[in-house]
Amino acid sequence: PPPENVLPPMPPGPPPTENIIDPDKKRRREEDDDRRKKKKRITIELERDLDNGIGWPSGRPREPRYRHGWFLPTHERVFEKVLEDVGEVKVILELGSWYGSSTEWLCERCPEAAVYAVDFWDDSFILDKQRDHYSTMGDRKLENLLNNHPLWDTFLANLWSYRDQVVPLKMETTQGVKVLKDKGIKPQIIYIDADHHYEPCKKDIQ
Repeated sequence: PPPENVLPPMPPGPPPTENIIDPDKKRRREEDDDRRKKKKRITIELERDLDNGIGWPSGRPREPRYRHGWFLPTHERVFEKVLEDVGEVKVILELGSWYGSSTEWLCERCPEAAVYAVDFWDDSFILDKQRDHYSTMGDRKLENLLNNHPLWDTFLANLWSYRDQVVPLKMETTQGVKVLKDKGIKPQIIYIDADHHYEPCKKDIQ
């Protein structure tokens, strides 16, 4: 028999989730937004600095919420185990956020944690430098996805109701780590899911 407490391996090549957020869930989230702000005791230690890619714009983008990504039940099981081992979580650093599926899950699961999400959210960078990451989608599908749902604006739309909890840092991941380090912000959890090429991934870990 398999050993106890060992998670099953991730299935190879799973398709991403790709669907519009349920409208009832969206309505409930909007209705609960004020209550969430009053209940939470979240300390955000970075000041808004849009000139340097930190923080939220003043107005919500016109893009609709759109769910797409590779944050699967397997990931959720791993994170549940990590959260159980870590205990109280006040700061989470996410390197690579895409459209924010994992970011939203972390917010829901850790409602009193500040989540610092670092990503380029740059459609041109994905098409010019990262196509090999998405080869199973095909070039045309990837281009259509980014044309119809721009990364940055869609991420903002998806996480708009969490802007009291999430701090987006629109920059290179190693730069985002330096910003937090310079401010003395120490995350209890770091989730690395950015550039999957060897050297950039190695830099993120280091």
